[in-house]
Amino acid sequence: MTKQERQKAILALLQEKGELHVQTICRSFHIVAMTARRDLMELEQMGALIRTHGGAIAKEKKTFDAQTPFAKRRKLHTEKKRQLAHIARGFLKEHDRIFLASGSTMDMFASALLHYLPLTVVTDAVNVAYELYQDSRLTIFMLGGELRSNSLTLTGPIAQTNLKQFQLSKAFLSVNAIDEKGNLYTDSVVESGLLETLFSIVEEVYVLCDSSKLNSRDFIAISHEQSYTLITDQGADESLLEAYRQCGIRVVKAAPQI
Repeated sequence: MTKQERQKAILALLQEKGELHVQTICRSFHIVAMTARRDLMELEQMGALIRTHGGAIAKEKKTFDAQTPFAKRRKLHTEKKRQLAHIARGFLKEHDRIFLASGSTMDMFASALLHYLPLTVVTDAVNVAYELYQDSRLTIFMLGGELRSNSLTLTGPIAQTNLKQFQLSKAFLSVNAIDEKGNLYTDSVVESGLLETLFSIVEEVYVLCDSSKLNSRDFIAISHEQSYTLITDQGADESLLEAYRQCGIRVVKAAPQI
């Protein structure tokens, strides 16, 4: 199969599925990841698709970017997010004092915590606090700060200063991207500052991230020296996960669904 034939076949498969991951392209056309990414880059330059974290979507199916309202993002990859949430809550015990960051994945995690365990929860996310208030066994604290309307997040100096007052045992967060070395990325300078503060005060950090965000980068790298536990879905490339393990990252991969 020539490159032109392969790219035409990739587009046909993309039109059928609406979304493709690099790993799927590699398996379908027996090519390496570098070749798959080059194909996607060339097809995007031709205006035939839109590249995303770890793959591509059909051009007419683009549903969000970094500034898309939270309400739309929470409808994407819902089954993967639900699976990650249920894995993550298994790391909790009664009366843990935890931090829940913002984002649609954390919104799903908050739903999984309802009527699960008595916990103390600190959050910078308005939607997370609203979800959790229904459970009387949960004690909830909000950081305060400036509201980012696209993510329903409280950020800025007030939030960072308030965060330092809490003694937390665990933190749960999601990010926009994780590169091949395990570095974390977000799209917001103020949000990166809050997450860097979080890494400096919490010993156990859990990052919930679906496989579409792996092996990619975004605008701002989150600076931290502490390692973390990555919780991801079955679609994650095993060689990439092994590279993360070699970097000292604990990896928890979802089991295949039957």
